[in-house]
Amino acid sequence: MKRLLCPEVYNLPKTRVIGILIRAKLAGKISSLKKEIDQLRDEAGFWISKELYKRVLHQVGEFF
Repeated sequence: MKRLLCPEVYNLPKTRVIGILIRAKLAGKISSLKKEIDQLRDEAGFWISKELYKRVLHQVGEFF
């Protein structure tokens, strides 16, 4: 939890992995949010609920 305290100290917004990936997708830095999340899940053991997975893909115009 200590790593989450740093943004608060500097009055910065907290952005986590999914938020960063959404921003990258919307900025055109990545072509597929689904591909990036799937790669994180497969290679790094990243966990995301099925509901959140569907919601973020829909948010950027990708579908499950």
